[in-house]
Amino acid sequence: MSGKKTSRFWLKADSGPWGPLDWKLLREWVALKWLPPETEVADEKDGPWYQAQSIDKLWKGTQVIAKRIEEFEIVDLESEKVPLSPALRQRIIELGWPGNVELLRNYYWGNKLREKLESLFADSSRSPFDDPEWPKCWSWPSPAGALCQEQVRLNEPPSPAQNEVLTFFLGASHGLTTKGNASETIEKLLDDPENNTPWEDHKSKIPATEKQRDRLKWWAHKLGRSLPSPLMKAQASQLIDQWLEEHPELESDWYEFKDQREDFEMDVSVIVDDVDEWREFHGCKRVSEKKVKNLLKAIGSRGTGEPIDQFMNRFFAELRRQDPLLFSGHHVRTRSTSSPRPNGGCLVLCISFLLLLGLVLGALASQSVSK
Repeated sequence: MSGKKTSRFWLKADSGPWGPLDWKLLREWVALKWLPPETEVADEKDGPWYQAQSIDKLWKGTQVIAKRIEEFEIVDLESEKVPLSPALRQRIIELGWPGNVELLRNYYWGNKLREKLESLFADSSRSPFDDPEWPKCWSWPSPAGALCQEQVRLNEPPSPAQNEVLTFFLGASHGLTTKGNASETIEKLLDDPENNTPWEDHKSKIPATEKQRDRLKWWAHKLGRSLPSPLMKAQASQLIDQWLEEHPELESDWYEFKDQREDFEMDVSVIVDDVDEWREFHGCKRVSEKKVKNLLKAIGSRGTGEPIDQFMNRFFAELRRQDPLLFSGHHVRTRSTSSPRPNGGCLVLCISFLLLLGLVLGALASQSVSK
């Protein structure tokens, strides 16, 4: 190759020279075995061409990188067990990928390549990637799905936070009815330097929002810090920016905690109903939702596959230990099955017997009259 220092290379493809590409990116692709080492490259669009494995800058260290990738590869991802779908394979080909798509081992790495290619060769006319076989294990939608969700969101009414800004600058009758229009208007308002001072002055006089307090309270506990009291909206915004700059990992930690909290709240709502059905079998008075929540924090939620009666035994045993007065003087029902029987069964039987008795007596009376 030429003696000049080269930072970008061209690849030889069936459709002609492909690139240019940064040499570090090309080396990564060879290390991942997405491109074979004999792939021909050049530092000029018209050649001369050399195999990637013959160029020290590309090949040197590639084997070491490949070994590290194998050692640190996330093998627990469900998407690493999913093969490339036809839609993903076709998308990569349409993006001009000169390598063999079959060398991409799974959906996870194939999607990583798609994202990289779309960023390298940006095209505003290209439609967002959509795939009916988008991995179900991913909690986020495909790009096309995300766009649909965003369009729905933008057509929703303005949020309380947006209304606060709009009302401050434009008055309560601002006339904006969607989040999308509200966002555009707010961006223009806050981009005007003359609006910054009055808005910041306004924020310094109003309390922090519930969302701000919720987030900062959790972060403060995690960092071992205290929050100003009273906490105003402007202070909260500054603290959020400051703490995120010092500890960027707080953002992902917070959303992970929120997801776990939402899952726990769902568990509580289900268990509250179960506890109400099972309490009579354990001779327990009615249990409040707050007490159920606190008890679940102590013993944990019902395990996957754990029988309901086994879980309830654990639950009421701990509840008896913590609050024995809930069980005093309350009749214990016996049960013959592992699930509670509906209330009112005896009443139904009694009513049925009385109706039957009435029919028999009526029939006897009719016979007496006929005689």
